[in-house]
Amino acid sequence: MATSVFLARQPIYDNTLKTVAYEILFRTNGIENHFLGVDHERISAELMLNAQTLDIANLSNGKPFFINGDRSLIEGDIPIIFEADRVVVEILEDLIPDESLLEGCARLKSKGFHLALDDVVGIDDRLVTLLPFATYVKVDIRQVGEDELIAIANYLRGYPVTLLAEKVETWAEIEMCHDLGFSLFQGYALSRPQLIEGQTISPSSLSATTLMAKLSSEDVSISDISSLVMTDPPMAYRLLKIAADGTNHGMAREVRSIAEAISIIGLRRLKTWAILLSLSDSIEIPREQFTMALLRARLCENLALIDGLAIGQEAYTTGLVSYLDILMGLSREKIVGELPLDVEVAEAIESYGGQLGSILKTAETIEGGNLNLLDAELSPNYVKDLNDAYLEAASFADRLIANLLTEDESATNSNGAL
Repeated sequence: MATSVFLARQPIYDNTLKTVAYEILFRTNGIENHFLGVDHERISAELMLNAQTLDIANLSNGKPFFINGDRSLIEGDIPIIFEADRVVVEILEDLIPDESLLEGCARLKSKGFHLALDDVVGIDDRLVTLLPFATYVKVDIRQVGEDELIAIANYLRGYPVTLLAEKVETWAEIEMCHDLGFSLFQGYALSRPQLIEGQTISPSSLSATTLMAKLSSEDVSISDISSLVMTDPPMAYRLLKIAADGTNHGMAREVRSIAEAISIIGLRRLKTWAILLSLSDSIEIPREQFTMALLRARLCENLALIDGLAIGQEAYTTGLVSYLDILMGLSREKIVGELPLDVEVAEAIESYGGQLGSILKTAETIEGGNLNLLDAELSPNYVKDLNDAYLEAASFADRLIANLLTEDESATNSNGAL
């Protein structure tokens, strides 16, 4: 079942009123365009997953984007999935600069991330302690008087930081801050946060946890991971979205199968993604839809084998992705347009083109119980092969779902035991 994901973005302007960056803000729904307090660890995980789902490169128009950094993010418990040159991590105002936080700041800075001190309202020991790590200082001008603002600006002139005036609401405030040495501006005077909504489907929580466990093994292989991902259509979709993000960074390579997408992403990056999935809330797909998606994928693979074609993995991926329109409530054209699919796989899904398209069309015909619509010249033996292929695919899907539910119940009982 498709679910809506939300973010808001607010432009950050320079002193010529040119947009130079965006702040990406967590949102829980499309009604209240403001933050609704929930668990901070979940916020960090979901913010990055939602940014990826909504395509952060287009969301920020290729410009850097600021994200709130809570303690778990800064100290490394929550991984950052974006490249260091694309994201600025804001150190939230309520974080105490103890040893572990300072070590986290140093680690992020050593990896090339830029840090911003958020909601600064005065000169204190906390500001002095964190300044060596900061590239930006965001001053909340709603919380300081003019004398304090002048004092802050004068003090920070001695440091190699860029001053950003946030929550500016009038042109007079912008002009005053500009005269004091501020070069970046953010607030209602320029633009309110813009709510952005997209659609996604969430992997099962058990699959995400299992994936993370597998990736922790030293001898894990791409084949092992591929086998797991192929049993979870939502996970496959999100993995292909990650591969799409990779192709946007100079890896102009189309994907023919799940295993190829994993090769593009790399196991290290995949582990980071799995951690985020396991921390964020998962929404389960109805069992029947889950089963049908797996059945179609396996049936396509079986049909390729029957025809003697060495494209079993590609056929499986074609079948799996072709069912996402039902799971997500989106057109196949839109889904294909978001994923870095090989041309043959994409044409098969969109218009039943090529060998893969013929396989997919046959699979859908068999699913509908319409063997009579297939070629009338088919031999009885071939018809039997088609029936056997369907029955094996149905058994395969039922077996996977049954195993998943059994493992899920075991995990629940184990977690609930005293």
